[in-house]
Order: sequence, then C-alpha cells, then structure tokens
Amino acid sequence: MGPTYSRGMGLAIEANHPALALFPTRAYQEWQWEEIIHGAYGLNLSGFPEELTPIVQPIDDYTRNYRLGMILECKVLKGSLLIVTADLDQDLEKRPVAGLLKKSLFTYAASEKFSPKVQVSKEVLINAFFPRKIMIDYKVGIKLLKDIPDANPEDYSSILDGNPNTFYTSERLKYPFTVEMDAEKEIPVKGLIYMPRQNEREHKGDIKGCRVRVYINGGWKTVYDGELVSSYEPKEILFSEVVITKRVRFTALYGFSAKGVADYSETQEGWFLQTLDYEDTSAAIAELLFIPAGNPLDYIRDLTKNVPYGEDKDMEPSQEKSATREIEY
Repeated sequence: MGPTYSRGMGLAIEANHPALALFPTRAYQEWQWEEIIHGAYGLNLSGFPEELTPIVQPIDDYTRNYRLGMILECKVLKGSLLIVTADLDQDLEKRPVAGLLKKSLFTYAASEKFSPKVQVSKEVLINAFFPRKIMIDYKVGIKLLKDIPDANPEDYSSILDGNPNTFYTSERLKYPFTVEMDAEKEIPVKGLIYMPRQNEREHKGDIKGCRVRVYINGGWKTVYDGELVSSYEPKEILFSEVVITKRVRFTALYGFSAKGVADYSETQEGWFLQTLDYEDTSAAIAELLFIPAGNPLDYIRDLTKNVPYGEDKDMEPSQEKSATREIEY
C-alpha cells in the first residue's frame, strides 16, 4: 500500500468522555463515524502539549504518523475551547448522525462538566491553522520562466490550489528551473511553504537546492538560498526578512542524488546485486504557498477589511482547513 495524503487508519476514541454522552460509540471507529469523517480534517497536534489527549483522534497514515485531533478540548488564556474539525453544520436534515454528535458536544459545552485541564498557548493555537487557500484568496498566478516563450503553456495551478492531493510534474520542471508567482496586490510575506509530492514512495521529484527572489524597490532580491531535506513534511522556507511584494520567483536548482546505490535486479540466472549512481533530474511539486507575515488573524482582517458589512461571506479565507498543518481524513 503506497503513501497517500488523504488516508487515515481509523479513530481512537475516548468513548466514556462526557462530550460523547449522547452519541453512542465504542473506543474505535464503527459505521456511525463514516458520516462524520467524510470531508473532516485531523488537526496536527505536533506543537501542542504532550499531555493533551484528543476526545476523538484520527490515526494518521503510517508514512507520516502525525499526532492528530478531530475533537479536542483545551484551556486558552482564561477561557475553555472545544475544537471540532468535522463538518457539523451543513445539511444536517440529511445527516442525522452529524446532528446527534453536534447535540452531544453542545450539551457538554454548556454544562459544568466542560472544564478542560490542559493549557494551550494562543501562539500554538494560531500556528496550528495555516491558510491553505492563501494563493487563491490573493489571486496569485504562476508561470514557468523560460528563455524561449512556450508555444503550448501548461496549467500549473495545482501547485497553488491548497490541496496536497494534487501535484504537478513533467520534464518542464527539469533542473534548474524557475517559476514566478504574481499576486493581484502587494502583501507582507515572510516565506514559502513547499510541499513535495505526497504519493511517491521513493520521494522522486523532491527538491533539494533552491533559491527564492522577491521583487521589491524596483528590483529582484535574494531572500533564501539553501537546501531542503527529503520527506513528506511541508518545508518552511523562511526569508531573510519580511517583505511586502506581489512577485516571488522560486528557483529549483537540483534534486537528490547519490553514488553507489545498492540495487537488486532479476535476470534469467536469478537475482544479483549491482551498484548504481542515482540522480533525480526533474521536480514534482504538490504545493508552493506564501507564508503571510503576522498570524492568520491578520491575514483574515486584510482580506475582509474593505468588504462592506454583510457582504463578507464570499471573502472568508479557508484558514480552518490547512493543507500543511492538518491531514484530511
């Protein structure tokens, strides 16, 4: 079974927790959870206190094994917070199971029993929610820079769509290459999120050496020049400084290579061992996203500050479902 981004391995459930008092369940996933987990997300709890145990915890795919939470509670500042990453609002008249779970959780949250013990800092909570649709919200376009204009340009939008299940790879991304991202307006940016292809067992296409340049003050400035590691993890490429820009160029310089790699091959005489030199020549990119300066709350305010009251629904960014900090289940 190969790696897949949107795959869970079941649920670990605190079946006796009072939050689930009105929702029949055992300590593991049964049929009633199928309606709940469809389209749900598991919040990545990597930065949360180790003593925090989710009420409902998705079991992540073995290729990552993140600690996740779908229903959890914690203390934040002077208040108590109940976090649910499943959809318990849409079409409840057709989703009685979701409606029952919502009733159970709301009843618990309104009772004296709702008293979380684990304290979580505001910073940890804010960092857990990354705006995965930031490139769409800011109307960012992307193009491959070439010495000779491309007569048949391809669509590279899957690199910016905030969905790690999609990716782009082809000989057009043969090293070295540069893609330019152009936003509709200038925004404060402190880095990029680069996510490699998520369904490649051998990590072919992972970028190692890269450079980032931004257009500021009428010219191009290098804000990152370094190397990345090969893994399924999203890579935070932090700039040398926060910049206000609308144009960013990402240059992939080279991939991963090695000499004397052991390789077993089968012939008519049987299996034999040989050593080969390996070099990855082209890239595969699932996501390339701006990291906004400040926190996601600043990002939300920036998108909605000029929208008249009552007309902001279509402008709401999708910060609650992060492609880089959460795992779709």
